[in-house]
Amino acid sequence: TSGMNKLICLVLLSNDPCCAQPCQNQGVCLSKGADAYECDCTRTGYYGENCTTPELLTLIKSTLKPRPNIVHYILTHYKWIWDIINNISFLRDAIMRYVLTSRSHLVNSPPTYNADYNYKSWEAYSN
Repeated sequence: TSGMNKLICLVLLSNDPCCAQPCQNQGVCLSKGADAYECDCTRTGYYGENCTTPELLTLIKSTLKPRPNIVHYILTHYKWIWDIINNISFLRDAIMRYVLTSRSHLVNSPPTYNADYNYKSWEAYSN
């Protein structure tokens, strides 16, 4: 659907340079007339014309961050790491919170129903 939205934008609003979504890494596009734009890269960790050049801290983080398959291997093959984590409550809580929030979209949860009505409420739908 993102491609369709971009196509509609380019056809209907062809004089808006932000239609092509030139700003990367969550930069915000600001139109400056019919053929110019500026990317606001504030607090994205990137800079440059299209927010594509990483700042030093972003570069260091991305260089040091291990790939997901490596993290999975370490966490499933080295029991002693879990022994340490489980003995430090704030560390255990933080890691479990991260795991639950980052992977919650992978688990199908049935919608909850309000007993007062025979249909799903907006609250249940949006959760």
